Amino acid sequence: MQNSTLDYLNEVYAPLAIASEAAPLLEREFFSQSQGFEHSGIQEAFSWRSVHVSRLLASALIDERGQIDKSALSSAIQLLENHPHSLGPERHHDMESQEHLLGILKQLRDNPEFSYAIKRIGRPMGHLAAERLIRETLLLPELTLLKDFHARRAALAALFTWLRQNVGSCFATAPAIMILQNQPLRFLADIAALLSTGRIVRVINGDAYAVPLSVSWGSGSLFSPIMNRSIEEIAQSPGLQAALGSDLSSRLTIFKDQLETPFSIITAEEIIRRLLLEKYMVTQKEVDLFLERESGGFMGRLIVQSEPMSSNQRAAAAYLKSYELAKVVFKGMTENALLRAWEYSLASLSESKADFASWNLYSSLGLSPEEPSGIGRALQESVQEMLNRANQEIEECQSKYDHLFATAKYLEGRMKRASEREIGWLTADYHIRRQEINRILSERDQAAENGRRLASFFNFTIKFFCDKFKEYFQEVYDAEMHNLTDSPYEDSPAGFRLLYKHGRMNTALWTHIHNEGEFLQALCSFFSSIEVELAQQPEASGLNHQIGQMITAVIRAIKDRDFIKAATKRLVKAYGDAKRVPWAYISGGTIHTLISYYYNLSDTPREVKRWVESPTELLAFYIDTLKGFPISQQRAFRNNPKLSMLAYSPTHAFLIQPALFEEAWDNDVYTYSWIRDTILRPTEAFLDEQLLGKREIEFLLEKLVETLPKGYRVVVKKALENLPLSLYPFEFRESVIKILSYEKWLSPQALQHIADEIDAICFEHLPLFSEFQMEERLQALFREMEELYADNDFDQNKISHLNGRGRFPRNSDLTDRLMDAITKIEVGRYSILSSSDLLNMAKGLLISVMQTTRSSIPWHQRIKHTLSKLGFSYPAPLIVGDSNWVKKKLAFVVCPGSKEIELWCVDNCGSKGRPLSIWKPYLDGTKQQNFGLFTSLSQYGQF
Repeated sequence: MQNSTLDYLNEVYAPLAIASEAAPLLEREFFSQSQGFEHSGIQEAFSWRSVHVSRLLASALIDERGQIDKSALSSAIQLLENHPHSLGPERHHDMESQEHLLGILKQLRDNPEFSYAIKRIGRPMGHLAAERLIRETLLLPELTLLKDFHARRAALAALFTWLRQNVGSCFATAPAIMILQNQPLRFLADIAALLSTGRIVRVINGDAYAVPLSVSWGSGSLFSPIMNRSIEEIAQSPGLQAALGSDLSSRLTIFKDQLETPFSIITAEEIIRRLLLEKYMVTQKEVDLFLERESGGFMGRLIVQSEPMSSNQRAAAAYLKSYELAKVVFKGMTENALLRAWEYSLASLSESKADFASWNLYSSLGLSPEEPSGIGRALQESVQEMLNRANQEIEECQSKYDHLFATAKYLEGRMKRASEREIGWLTADYHIRRQEINRILSERDQAAENGRRLASFFNFTIKFFCDKFKEYFQEVYDAEMHNLTDSPYEDSPAGFRLLYKHGRMNTALWTHIHNEGEFLQALCSFFSSIEVELAQQPEASGLNHQIGQMITAVIRAIKDRDFIKAATKRLVKAYGDAKRVPWAYISGGTIHTLISYYYNLSDTPREVKRWVESPTELLAFYIDTLKGFPISQQRAFRNNPKLSMLAYSPTHAFLIQPALFEEAWDNDVYTYSWIRDTILRPTEAFLDEQLLGKREIEFLLEKLVETLPKGYRVVVKKALENLPLSLYPFEFRESVIKILSYEKWLSPQALQHIADEIDAICFEHLPLFSEFQMEERLQALFREMEELYADNDFDQNKISHLNGRGRFPRNSDLTDRLMDAITKIEVGRYSILSSSDLLNMAKGLLISVMQTTRSSIPWHQRIKHTLSKLGFSYPAPLIVGDSNWVKKKLAFVVCPGSKEIELWCVDNCGSKGRPLSIWKPYLDGTKQQNFGLFTSLSQYGQF
């Protein structure tokens, strides 16, 4: 007897999966490594498989001459065409990444432009950050001498990898996914530009907008919360093992108390940091002091480097080196460094207007003379001081002039009355006085002229500063500005950081500003650098000395201890953001700007948008928008399932995929009637038949309790032991939440989380049935499946041509063996099974009978479709798009707990799902913010 149907699936899958390790790359199951990821729950096994296979395949396809190996390419295509789908647990998530990989391989074979695009990619010259990205993408040793084939392998590995979103980057991830899937040549062109020039440039109406290569590729899963995991489970993490060594169990005991505390959260970064601090016997305080010592600027580093380091400082230095390496190794397990760097480079386009950086600096630096402790006031005071001196000089010159003029007049009178003997020396003296008068007049006029220029020079100088801000500063996306949220379905705002360009074009020399000291140092460097340029302006003629004094006054103001406090206060006042600092800020990111600049649009892309008061309204909005499209565009959606539309909610950017719900918009039925008759009523009828008895309720409660921290499971079981003996699903959820609402340790957020868990459990497992019905249901399933009416290597394209007009001859041998295997399965008497159990058993039977784990048929999806058709699983959701999140599609589901249409996240075949409760305020009209669709696909490269 099996402990569970999942155990049965694992039992028949494991031996064949282990044996597949000797198979070619694209037929392997990577069983043991994937198990480590799945059991630890820290990083996604799905992501690791995509990154790992892409890296190995790229290295196999690009030889050391930088050429594509045609033989290896043909073999890879054949392997993927023959065995693309795995029947293993949770392996159905790999379907899209496998299809993406196969599509790219075929284009490499069939489209000559791909060969040319790859040949344009070469190793970076003099760009250390780009070189580092290539090494980290291919997991090369630090001292590896890079060649062109390394760059091409890295680019191809990035192109092969299935891109999923990291926190805070949805506004860039959605377009990036679309580009990667449907515009791969554009992606390769971007990579070539980033590696060769260090930037992506777009020209709009004659103005060039450039964003540099992102030197960061994010934090991966370093800061993702780890909850309800034991030391033994965490120790199985391949990522932590690669970063810290395989002997983790004993070392992780320092987290024992923390892990046993209910609802406590720990992160992989914390584990890495604390274990390495312990290894090097150094404290975090000592590390911070060492970092302060090293961050004293260039001259500061010269000074401290001349001093010998103490043992603690050497330990801190060794720790920091190991810490950075460990983070890279951990992230590299599930992230492609070059792909992420490209995505985050795109993200910078969302704030690519150079005048935005100018406004940010204008607001913080206090360029208005009314701002206290600001540059404007320091500049005005310096100008006023020079004006005062000029006025004083004018007065002194005037006084001297008056005295000399009187003397000259006196001499003129004397000369009229002088004798011939006196006239000679009087004339000489008079000429001397006249020369003095002319000199004094010249000095007075020059002082007056300088005063007039200074009086108007302040405004010119401020404008000159603002113009130069555009050349010397830029704001770029920073993937490592962490801002955790309460929900995995609510995006963290994106982080943007100030970049100091030193007035140079070479992006490798640009400097990211991370703290107050670097910000002040960059400002001082900026004003020192532009002093000569300011003095060369026509308006500055004759003011060289004064300009030097003005710049000195500005730099002195920057170095004043009150400057940074006042600058921060000005920003907080301007933006209403208490956490804003002059060198970095949090923003939602603007997908409109990103699309406009990336695709060289002179205006924002065309869109339709509306706020909604129910999920049904949102679904109708999507359907009606697509119904209004031209026939040619609708035909394109039908012919190319990969075509996507960029879309957004008030907090998230994602992709709508019209081909996924073609039946919704490709008809003439009134939209709300179609939704009612096709989605709502069939599911309501299904739920009305799901009366839960005592054993069914106990089954659901057991599933619910498993999702809670171990310390609270007994408490919850005790609280829920007196539920009614029969309930419908919506009554079950209502009763559980009502009872648990009296538990003081549960917050409203926790109750909502539990309600969502109940909905997710019902969605995955309903309908429930007794064990004696299992054989009958499995037989009905296999009799109904069209895939069993052909050979084992069934051509998937044939399925679409059946259309109910008959079936191909049944593969009687396979069918007979399946029916025979069903009768040999043993389950516990009086046990309750679910639709999920049927799915697991069917997959296990197929593996057992066919003696293979891989097939050309996506069995998981086909089984789930047939179960829904027979009423043996929850009615299929209406999937409408790609959420960008790992293993999650956006779908409309009639919720089992409310019997209303809701927006959910589901897997790619609708076998598991969860409500998007965090979006409810935007879906019920509470917050009147818009959902939108970008309707002109040609504007963003889809046609």
